[in-house]
Amino acid sequence: MATSNIQVTSSWVKVVDTAKEEFLITWTGANSVEFATTSADTAPVVTGHLISPAQALSRAAIGPGHVWAKV
Repeated sequence: MATSNIQVTSSWVKVVDTAKEEFLITWTGANSVEFATTSADTAPVVTGHLISPAQALSRAAIGPGHVWAKV
């Protein structure tokens, strides 16, 4: 599995494309990160799921679609 380093900001950033069936997202730091999915390639307009650094995120956990993140 290839590694990508993506900078997540206070605006929605796409971190995984819908075509990617397998992924694992982890991060370091004290901040929780908000994640959401969309079926279209546009940023979410709803509140996402807040996940702490002690957790990880996978396709099985969040389901299909483009995966977006913000702090």
